[in-house]
Amino acid sequence: MRKLVMMDKINNKNTAFTLIELSVVILIIALLMFGTFSSSSGIVNNVKDNITKDRMSVIYNALGNFLLQKKRLPCPASILLPKGDVDYGKEVRNSSTLECNGAGIYSSNSLSSLNLVFGMVPTYDLNLPADFAEDAFGNKISYFIDQRFTYNYISSPDSNLNIPSFGTANYKDIILVKSRNQQNEILVNSDAITVLVSGGANGFGSFKNNGIQNTRSSLAEELENDVSNLGLNLESFNKIFYNSFDDEEAFDDIVFFKTRNDFVDNFKAMFLIPCKGNDIIDADFNNKTSVYYGQKLEASNSCPLGTESIKKTVRCDAFGRWIKLIPDCPGVNLLKCSVGGTAGMKQKFVYANTFNSDGECEVYYSGNYVWSCDASGNGNVSANNCVSYCDFASTDGMIGRKELPGTTGTGDCDSSHSGYYDWECSSSGVGSIINNCAL
Repeated sequence: MRKLVMMDKINNKNTAFTLIELSVVILIIALLMFGTFSSSSGIVNNVKDNITKDRMSVIYNALGNFLLQKKRLPCPASILLPKGDVDYGKEVRNSSTLECNGAGIYSSNSLSSLNLVFGMVPTYDLNLPADFAEDAFGNKISYFIDQRFTYNYISSPDSNLNIPSFGTANYKDIILVKSRNQQNEILVNSDAITVLVSGGANGFGSFKNNGIQNTRSSLAEELENDVSNLGLNLESFNKIFYNSFDDEEAFDDIVFFKTRNDFVDNFKAMFLIPCKGNDIIDADFNNKTSVYYGQKLEASNSCPLGTESIKKTVRCDAFGRWIKLIPDCPGVNLLKCSVGGTAGMKQKFVYANTFNSDGECEVYYSGNYVWSCDASGNGNVSANNCVSYCDFASTDGMIGRKELPGTTGTGDCDSSHSGYYDWECSSSGVGSIINNCAL
């Protein structure tokens, strides 16, 4: 009887399905339903695409849990280690500087992307199976991240606001994600802080699970999604990624990206974002301390209401915004100002005795603007840092495009011309063509 029980346990263990085995079962069912292999290869790839996207969603959830526990995001793991290595999937982080720096991960050499690092998904630190480091095509999923969001939590924001962390680093105009068709391209998002990339069915530019890179693509948009010259101390990649190319069958990369605000929203991580004391302009607040979500500040003096003790009060809300709980003393009219609305600046309405540098720019403008509203309700913009994107027109065979200031790249030519053209958009928003399309 004891032997039979042991055999049952062994048989039960052997009948458990791994994720990969379940994926294979799904593929076999798809093949049986849709006929011959040649006619169903597209279906197989679609199934693998969906499996890969599901894995990326699981990775994102694991990143969110890591953030809540560690109050930072993880560095990448070494992209070069083979599966089975004792350090496979372990984040590479310098123990002294706490930067993402070490063997098998790489920093961008682009001047506009110096904080961007690249490697493999750190499955070990995310408590995920090693299989989740790979897509459904058997290649590693690339993990790109702005390393400022991997630095340690700043517990005293007032004295350390100049030190980057998840809550204190600049989170705008970080990584550019674009979509493409034969006529033009669209900026999907410019604020991503991390990107996951699968090379898709063709696997171009991806790394196998033995740590060796596949042949790179000849398609410019796929080349933007991987790294070049790996191992030659000339590693090259920038902050531009393409998540789709509607009219190009050769493009099959799978790109998954998230912004800082996505993490804050999805994982209720408001407690990591401080409100800056210097953003309070009201003279009644002598103690302008930077605090975290939910904390309050009171004005130094009570309102002139005889024996009652009422003070103006503000609270730190989500995304580092001050909310006025008691905006002014009773009986005092609340004045507002209108600021912005011209020269690339979005219009906004603000209270008197306030100022900030959070003025947003219009679409296809980069940066922000600094505004103030005085006690009399007069609005003013002291610094307009909204810079227009470079607008490259569809002339001389070039397919037009808009580009972020401070970037360079290549553009497509129309059917009557050959090759690509090289462009440059200066930090001041002045565009120039370096090499044009050929007839």
